[in-house]
Amino acid sequence: MATRVVLLVDDDENILRFVRLGLERSGFEVLTANGSRQALEIGRSQAFDAVVLDNGLGEVSGVELLEELRKTVPAVAAIFSSGAITHALAESAKQLGAMTLEKPYPIRTLVAALESILARG
Repeated sequence: MATRVVLLVDDDENILRFVRLGLERSGFEVLTANGSRQALEIGRSQAFDAVVLDNGLGEVSGVELLEELRKTVPAVAAIFSSGAITHALAESAKQLGAMTLEKPYPIRTLVAALESILARG
């Protein structure tokens, strides 16, 4: 089975480091971006199977970022990660075919969510 590549987008460097390490230990290859600009650059230049993105990135929301990423990678699987999953975020995620995951979460929960969303194909 080919290694699955995940783009992890969060403006918190500690979260990026911790989650990257956990995902790598679970067999994923991980690309990291600390904001929307860097995520869009990666989206234009590198292939990835899924994106895990913080919804509160400052310059744009995670929803807006996913909409932009899907212009380049239309079928990318997505999980929104947030400290508070609002009704609006849950609805947006549903419309975009994405999952939501409230922080903090155990790495095994994120791995299970990624496996689930990637299995949808």
